[in-house]
Amino acid sequence: MKIILLQDVPKVGRKYEVKDMADGFARNLLIPQGKAEVATEAALLRIKKLRDERQQRTKEGRAILTKALQKISGETITLTVKANAKGSLFEGVDGEKIRSVLQEKTGTEVPVESLLFDAPLKKVGEYAIAIRWEGEEVSFTLKIEADK
Repeated sequence: MKIILLQDVPKVGRKYEVKDMADGFARNLLIPQGKAEVATEAALLRIKKLRDERQQRTKEGRAILTKALQKISGETITLTVKANAKGSLFEGVDGEKIRSVLQEKTGTEVPVESLLFDAPLKKVGEYAIAIRWEGEEVSFTLKIEADK
């Protein structure tokens, strides 16, 4: 039975892929759970249109992100967090925190996986953070200051 996956299914396939599955697996598991639908002509046309729209949005998002990364390159971004008198942070600054600061400052969402730094930052100071995105690499300085 030919089916169209409506979401990513581990060990089966990715969203919008057309797969040839065993009838029982498709009818008893994938279709009732809403993970797939039967690949009819109408469904194939609808999925092709959705896939094309998704690719267009992805292409536009990549262009916006590339432009934002070029703006960030070489900049210094300041982050104020709670720290003790010796400069140790009460809470480490991880990739998710850096991503949210970048989103706040630039207005674009950078994937956490593209941020390159050694470990969570736990001291006040300046850190060089690199971002690798689709073969390009830019870096910026993250300045962590103590909240007073």
